[in-house]
Amino acid sequence: MSLFKKSYDQDNSEYGRDAQLKKVLREVMHKDQKREWGLILKDEYGIVRANKSKSIKSRYRIMYKFAAAAAIISILVITGLSIYSNNKTPKSYALSYLESSQVLHPGVLKGISPEDQGQRLLAIKSFDEKLYEEAIQHFRSIESTNIEDEYYLSLALLYDGHYKESINSFQSIATKSDIYTQEINWFLSLALVLNNEHKEAITHLSMIKPNDWKYTETQHLIRLLSK
Repeated sequence: MSLFKKSYDQDNSEYGRDAQLKKVLREVMHKDQKREWGLILKDEYGIVRANKSKSIKSRYRIMYKFAAAAAIISILVITGLSIYSNNKTPKSYALSYLESSQVLHPGVLKGISPEDQGQRLLAIKSFDEKLYEEAIQHFRSIESTNIEDEYYLSLALLYDGHYKESINSFQSIATKSDIYTQEINWFLSLALVLNNEHKEAITHLSMIKPNDWKYTETQHLIRLLSK
């Protein structure tokens, strides 16, 4: 026995039975109307309603393809970055550091003779403007140089690609003063790497302690040198 028949028989009121009949008739008419509109759309306009289950399956297939494509792209990107990282040499790392960073001169010290003051001002100006060749000439023209002059001359030589000269200059400063010890350990190591003196570079990098300047970069460079 259908649910409608059972419900209709149990409802003894005329109003209740009438309401149930109207509900059934509306549902039947609604289905018939939908069917008629479907036939009109199909016959006159060539429009056919897509099968719901097929549409859902189609959407899932599209989503799956997009997800798979995204996963493949992610794998390629990660692999590419890994290959790039693995192929990076100590020399390219040292060069990229020098190209991406700029050391600025703090300025002229007081109590400098007027003769040296002019050359020092020109040296500082050229150094801060990255005109390292000019800076080298002006630093070398200073008659009474101090440790700071020699340090920034060494940096100018390094930035300008005179690696062997910068190595000699940094090493000379290290025998005279410990004021730039941490900076010299780092920049001297870079100069040694760029001059293909890897063993000496590791020796100087190993002097940089956990609380020293550039310790994190030092560890990365040591790993590259140890491969």
